[in-house]
Amino acid sequence: MTLRCALIVTNQVDACIRTLSGLIQDTRLPKPVLFNLSTGTETYPEAYPEKIKEQLLEVIKNNECHFLCFSIVDLFLTRTIDLMRYLKEKTRLPVIVGGIHAELYPEQTIKISEVDAICAGEAYQSFINVLLNWEKRFELDMPDFWFKHENDEIKKNKLTPFYHGSAFEKIPIPDFSYTNYHLLDGDKLRDISDTPDAGPFRVEQHQIGHEGTIIYSSMAGCSNHCSFCNLTAQFQLRKAQCDSEIVRPFRYKPLNIVEKELE
Repeated sequence: MTLRCALIVTNQVDACIRTLSGLIQDTRLPKPVLFNLSTGTETYPEAYPEKIKEQLLEVIKNNECHFLCFSIVDLFLTRTIDLMRYLKEKTRLPVIVGGIHAELYPEQTIKISEVDAICAGEAYQSFINVLLNWEKRFELDMPDFWFKHENDEIKKNKLTPFYHGSAFEKIPIPDFSYTNYHLLDGDKLRDISDTPDAGPFRVEQHQIGHEGTIIYSSMAGCSNHCSFCNLTAQFQLRKAQCDSEIVRPFRYKPLNIVEKELE
């Protein structure tokens, strides 16, 4: 099967697209094309220049992608929507949106005119099924995903509990390679497939620069509940949605999984 996805992130953390790439490669589907379009917060705050959009479009067309998958955070929402609209107009491909913005504001996100589907929960269970059965998305049960009809009616599937602890053993290891990985470097999109080691680019995490590193996290969420943080909002939302289940403010991977991934 030649079905291929473009996995796009416009913020500095690429863990989401690496996880999805790992899920995809655990199936018979070909490896997706990954795009890291992160920049400083003052660079292209509203929209990427046409030159960058054109480069991205060329790579997507050359790789014959079938889906455009975006991970959205609030900080870069405006430029992500602008890019989404550009690519949708040029390719007419289905647009699937995930990330914490889609989870916290699903009603707003699904109403973006170019969006065809959102992941309102976690993608581990249903993402591959969505890709393989796109034409049957309104018929099948695909937990955590919402789908928009042509008449703007929305099919909302149930949410599933967050993965935690030993449940992570069911998930393929994220794709930590740089094969088919395209990095925005200034105003040029670079294919860094031949990069021999991890972390060839500068990472800006919480405004602290790290040269030649990657971001690896063995947990999700946070034990603090700072009022300004969207992780707190995510926890409160999830707690309300899954009232009968145990909902933890943070989750962790077992040590054996962490060791395997680091190796």
